[in-house]
Amino acid sequence: MTDEPRKKPFTPKPPLSQEVGAKAARKLRARRHVTRTVWFGLGMMGLIGWSVAIPTLLGAIFFGGLWWTVRRGLASRRPAFWFLGSLLLRMSILMAGFYVVSGGRWDRLLACLLGFVIARQIATRLIGPPAEPHASPAKEPGHAS
Repeated sequence: MTDEPRKKPFTPKPPLSQEVGAKAARKLRARRHVTRTVWFGLGMMGLIGWSVAIPTLLGAIFFGGLWWTVRRGLASRRPAFWFLGSLLLRMSILMAGFYVVSGGRWDRLLACLLGFVIARQIATRLIGPPAEPHASPAKEPGHAS
């Protein structure tokens, strides 16, 4: 046995056309194995745009449900049932929508929050400020002297 390190046999470098062909084949293979998400093919709006638009619709459902619950719940014999049930249903829909839209990414989750805030602003402007009751001015009680 000799203590000389083994020399690798000289292998000539492949021609440029073979390198380019190998890289192109790798690229095509990678394109075939792409995981398709919910966002695939949603158009030119972009992921962040859809991450704002869809939560805006979710917010419209949330605040529309809140408006409906207040109107229905106040006239009900069991308002606690309406308010608690509505809260659970609205929050479940909202959280499930945020989970699907964000896909576990914090930037999309922030875009979801932005869309929800936009929906809140729109709902507040459409519904308007609360109406003040038309009550006659209260008489002050007489004071003992």
